Amino acid sequence: MADGFTFDLGNGISLQARRLPGHTKPWLGLLVPGPQFIALAEFISDAEADYLTNTLKTRAIIVAPVERTTDHDDHA
Repeated sequence: MADGFTFDLGNGISLQARRLPGHTKPWLGLLVPGPQFIALAEFISDAEADYLTNTLKTRAIIVAPVERTTDHDDHA
């Protein structure tokens, strides 16, 4: 993984692969306003990070919010 990647998800949040100090393998995480990096998972190898980078480059991804509601009255 040369430089990692940043994939804009909108609303100031990005999916990002990067190296973290003290770690030999790259990490996948969210870059949120602040800026703050929230690490989600460590890649197995640089090749795995490169595969995800190349996959994201060739796909159109639409990120849309999901609204969920819970109706507690139906359990009464």
